[in-house]
Amino acid sequence: MIIAASAFTVMFGTIIAVFDGYSRSLQRTVELIFIQGQTPTKSRVFYIFFLFLISIGSLVVVFQFGDDLKGLVDFATVLSFVIAPVIAIFNFRLVTGKFLDKKSQPSAYLKILSIAGIVFLIIFASLFLLSRFYSF
Repeated sequence: MIIAASAFTVMFGTIIAVFDGYSRSLQRTVELIFIQGQTPTKSRVFYIFFLFLISIGSLVVVFQFGDDLKGLVDFATVLSFVIAPVIAIFNFRLVTGKFLDKKSQPSAYLKILSIAGIVFLIIFASLFLLSRFYSF
């Protein structure tokens, strides 16, 4: 009973931390990328929206894969693989944007390498999705 209670509290605390962290980071990312030239919003609208979105998405995933652990792992793997290009693009825009000093930004060589990596991720994620829907 003690081990079960400990495991539950650890997982529950982790879920709360992840929900909060994802919502805060998405809020700040959206503010930096899409609200350029303006002061960052101090409203909690983006935070609450992303918190709600992540909560609903998590519930859908839990109800969908409640008793199918292999399906859940496959879903998480596919989602991570497909989302990688989007995260790479966001990261590139933030690192090369006006929020870092020019001397702190990557060199031209690293920018070219980053763009090549983003293209690589997009191509392979697209090929992966095509192979999931069509058999070649």
